[in-house]
Amino acid sequence: MARSPELPSSSHPAGRRLRNTLLTERRLRRQHRAWVVGLFSALALMLTLAFSMTGFFRGFRWFPFFEADGGPRLAVTSARSAGSAGSAGSAARAAAVDEPQLTLVSMNPPIGRPGSEVAVTLRVANTSGAPVSGLSVSARIGRQRLVTRSALGDWASDQEEGFSGQDGVLVATEPVEELLPGESAEVVLHFETDTLGLSNSAIGPREMSISLHDIQDGDIDFVNTFFIWDPVPFGEESSELRVPISLLAPITGPAFDPNDPLAEIEPLLVPAGRLGSVIQAVNVAASATGVPDALSLAIDPALVAIVSQSDNPSAETWLDNINTTAEQTYIYVLPPYDPDLAALAHARLTPAQVQAATNVPLPNQFEVPSNWSSRLAWPADWVVPDAATHNAAIDAGMDIMVNPAGSRAVWGTATGLDLYASTAGHLGVLINDVPLARAFTDATSGASDNQAVGLQRVLAETLVVSEQSETSAPHLLIALPRDWQPPAHVLHATLISMVESGWISFQPTNDLLNSAVPNVNRVNIPVNLAHGQELPPDKVRELVSGITALNSLAQIAAYPYYVTANAEAAMIAPLSQAWRIQNDKNPNFTRNDVLEHGIATIAHLEESLTVSAAGATLISAEGAIPLLVHNDFPSEVTVQVVLQPLDSRLIVDAQPLVTVPEHTTLPVQVPVRAIASGDVEVSVQLLSEQGTVVASGGVLQLRVRAGWESVGTGFFSAGLGILLTAGIIRTVRRGRSPRRTSAETAPYPKIIDGPPVG
Repeated sequence: MARSPELPSSSHPAGRRLRNTLLTERRLRRQHRAWVVGLFSALALMLTLAFSMTGFFRGFRWFPFFEADGGPRLAVTSARSAGSAGSAGSAARAAAVDEPQLTLVSMNPPIGRPGSEVAVTLRVANTSGAPVSGLSVSARIGRQRLVTRSALGDWASDQEEGFSGQDGVLVATEPVEELLPGESAEVVLHFETDTLGLSNSAIGPREMSISLHDIQDGDIDFVNTFFIWDPVPFGEESSELRVPISLLAPITGPAFDPNDPLAEIEPLLVPAGRLGSVIQAVNVAASATGVPDALSLAIDPALVAIVSQSDNPSAETWLDNINTTAEQTYIYVLPPYDPDLAALAHARLTPAQVQAATNVPLPNQFEVPSNWSSRLAWPADWVVPDAATHNAAIDAGMDIMVNPAGSRAVWGTATGLDLYASTAGHLGVLINDVPLARAFTDATSGASDNQAVGLQRVLAETLVVSEQSETSAPHLLIALPRDWQPPAHVLHATLISMVESGWISFQPTNDLLNSAVPNVNRVNIPVNLAHGQELPPDKVRELVSGITALNSLAQIAAYPYYVTANAEAAMIAPLSQAWRIQNDKNPNFTRNDVLEHGIATIAHLEESLTVSAAGATLISAEGAIPLLVHNDFPSEVTVQVVLQPLDSRLIVDAQPLVTVPEHTTLPVQVPVRAIASGDVEVSVQLLSEQGTVVASGGVLQLRVRAGWESVGTGFFSAGLGILLTAGIIRTVRRGRSPRRTSAETAPYPKIIDGPPVG
C-alpha cells in the first residue's frame, strides 16, 4: 500500500510557511464573508428607508408644491394597461391573465352637479378557463378636492386604493352574475350626487376608485379615475375663465415596402382606417366645437403623392377629402416621408445633408398645394427632443417644430408656445401638453378600453388648469400621436363633453402660433440624447449620401422622374418615423430589410452612371484623352466631363459638356497639353451643370511623353546628317590615298607581237 505523503512539522521552515498560508486564507475568507454580510445589510437598510420615504412623501401629495404639467409619470389611467391611462391596481392585482378584469365603460354624466344621478357602467370579463362567481363591484369617492396636476398624476398611477386625507365614501355596490370562461358582463352603478354632501364644496376633481371584489379573495382588480364635481347646476356658467385648447394631428404613412407602398397604404384610406378617420375628424371637430378649424393637420406630402398614383376608389375619395379639408383648416407640411429628425441630428450631418434628407423629390412629380401652410418639423411621438434635434430642424429650414414630450414650466402650466434660440438660428416650438394629450388620445381611440377613464382625466386636467389663475388661462396644445385613429362618434361625444364642461374652449393652432411667447422658466432640454429606436449614425450617413446623389442626378436628367422614381422612397424609408415605431414587429419585412434595400438602391445608382478610360500614352505635345461615359438611366443626362491632373506636367484645355442618351455608352475626347514627360495621375469626374459631382471615374495613371515627334524627327535628321558627312569624308580620304595610280606613275603597256586575234 502506498503511503500518504507526510506534512512537514510546524518547526520545519516549510511547515511554518504552510501554516501561515492556511491562516491567511482563513482570515481572507472571514473578511470576505463579513463584507458580503455588510453589503446585504446596507442594501436592506437602503430599501427600507426608500420605502419609508416613499410612503412619507405620498402623504403630502396634496400639497401644491412646484407643479409640473408634463412627463411620463402623468400617464393617463387605465384598467389594465400598465403603460397608458390605466390604474396601476390592475398591474398589481390582476397581473395573472386568469383573473377577472374590470373596465370602466362610461360615466354618465361625466360631471356631477347638484340634484343629478350618475350612472357608472362597468365591464367584468372572465379571462380564466373556469367559471367565476361571488363577484361584486363597488365605487368609492374621496371628499378632498385635488388642486394640482401632480396630485392628479399621483392618483392615476397609484398602486393602491389609498384616498388622500380620509377614506373614500362608498356610493354604490352591485353583484356580478356568474361568468363562464371567456364571458363578460356589464354592471351599472347608480348613485345620487346629493348623497355625497358636496353641495357647499368648491368645484374640482375628486379621487374615485371602482373595485372588483371577490367574497373569498377580497379586491382582485380596481380602476382609479376622477369624479368631477361642479356645484353650479347644468346650463349655468361655472366660470368665466375658459382654457383655450388647440388640436393638431399628423397624417403620415405606415411602415411600407418601397417596392409596393400602396399595399400598406390603401387599407388605411377607408373611412374606418387610420388615414380616413383622421380626415373625417376635421369635420367632426368643427361640428362638435363650432370652430371650423379646431383641428389642424400636419401632412406628409409624399404620402399624398403616393396615393395619387392609385386607381382605388377609396384613394380618389381620400384625395378629394384632402382638397376639401385644405379649404377648411390649416394644413402644415411635414418633410417628405416623415424622416426621423433625431436620427439625422445624432448622425452629425452638415446642414446641406440635413436639407437633402428633408427635401427629397416627391413621387409622381407631385407639387405641394399652394393653400397648405408652413413647413413643420415633428420628432418622434412622446419623446423629449434634445438640443441637437432642435438644431437639425433649423438646419432643415423649418420655422416651426412640435415638441411631442413637452417642455414643462418649472411652476404651474404655461401656454404651449416657446422660442428656441441657438447659434444655428431661431425656431418656434409648439409644446404638447403630455398628460392632456395622452388622456385625449385614450378618450377618442376606438381600440382602447380607456375611453371613459381618458375623458374623466381630460376634464380633471383642464379643470385644475382653469383654477390656476384668476386672470388668464394658458393656451394648451394637444398634439396627437401618429397612430391616432378616432371613430367619429367617439370623438364627437368626447368633444361635446369638453365643450359642455363650461371651462374649455377650442381655438385654431394658428392662433396659438400667432400669440405672444410667455416669459416662463422651463425645464432645460437635454443637449444630446439619443434613443435606442433611432437608426445607427453610420447607416444614416450612408443613406443620406445616397439621397444627396439622388438629388444631383435629378438635376442632370432630362426627365428627372424616370431617374428618381422609387429610388427616393427606397433610401428614405429606413429613416422614416413609421419604421422607427414598427422597427422589427413584422418578421416578414423588418427595418433591416428596408435598410438593405436602400443601400442596394444606392449601389445601383452608382453603377448606372459611370465614366472610365483605359491607360493611355500622350506622345504629342497636344492631344486628347479618350473616355467612355455610360448612362444606364431611362432618361438622357447632361454632364460635364472634368479631368483634374494631380501634376503640373499636364494641362486640361476643356471640360466638355455632353448629353448622353438613355442606356448608351458615349465616347468623349478631352483635349490636353503636355508640358513635360512623366507619369501623371488624373482624377476623372462627371459634374452637373450646377457643379455637383454626380459620378467619379477614380484616378487614371497617364504616361505623358511630351514632344516625342519633334525628338524623333531631330534624331532621324541628325542620323542622316552623320551618315552623309561620313560618306563625304570617306570619299575625300580615298581620293588622297598614296596607293592610287596617277598619270605620272602609271607604266606603259607591254606590246607583244603576234598574229591578230581572229
